[in-house]
Amino acid sequence: MILSQVPSGERIFIDANIFLYSVFGHAVYGKSCNDFLRRAENDEIMLTAADAAHLAAMESFGIASMASNDWDFQRVPWLKLWRPENMNR
Repeated sequence: MILSQVPSGERIFIDANIFLYSVFGHAVYGKSCNDFLRRAENDEIMLTAADAAHLAAMESFGIASMASNDWDFQRVPWLKLWRPENMNR
């Protein structure tokens, strides 16, 4: 799954690396993350931003989607992981 395909209205947890890629203009993921965050600014996507250590909080609030480029989250069976696409391909 890639960030540009997150459906409108989705409640999604955002890992810090998404913000960092956008802010620092990461050569590979910056544009994808920036575009995703602009969608959030336009209220297309409902964002829950917090530290990745809060998976338990996500689960308790019924949030099963996360925007992150941290592959460790793939091991969480109930989590839908949305990753930035490589715009240099």
